Amino acid sequence: GCSTKSGFFAEDEMYQSALMHSKKGEIYNSLELKASIIATHLNSFLEGCKKCPNEQFLVAIYIDNDSSDKEKQGIKNSFYTLTLNSKKPLNVKPLSYDDDLIKLAPFRNRWAKYYLIDFAKDDKDSLEMEYKSKSFGSANLTFSK
Repeated sequence: GCSTKSGFFAEDEMYQSALMHSKKGEIYNSLELKASIIATHLNSFLEGCKKCPNEQFLVAIYIDNDSSDKEKQGIKNSFYTLTLNSKKPLNVKPLSYDDDLIKLAPFRNRWAKYYLIDFAKDDKDSLEMEYKSKSFGSANLTFSK
């Protein structure tokens, strides 16, 4: 009946909102993908995050030939840095692939590492996220507030 349809539309609206506030970037060496990042700005559309003291992002990071040491993979890989308006993250929380927050992600990659990342609140109208490699350049993602 109607209840399943309204539930469907609510999920669809959430998906559309997440999609609107998500950006993807890739880092290449020649034609070879070295790393990718997908970030969703949670403050923009999640009611619980709109008044958060920090800028919150759901971030997926995939690195080709990532470190074999689990303590140095993904966001902890020292060959890559992540900043928002030139500032480093305040807090990084690794998420398991079955975390409810990841279900919000409009793009899912089983090989990526997922994180809930807090950055300092910024009063600027746009947020510039940079995922930078020491060797292969960077991916720049711009979010409007």
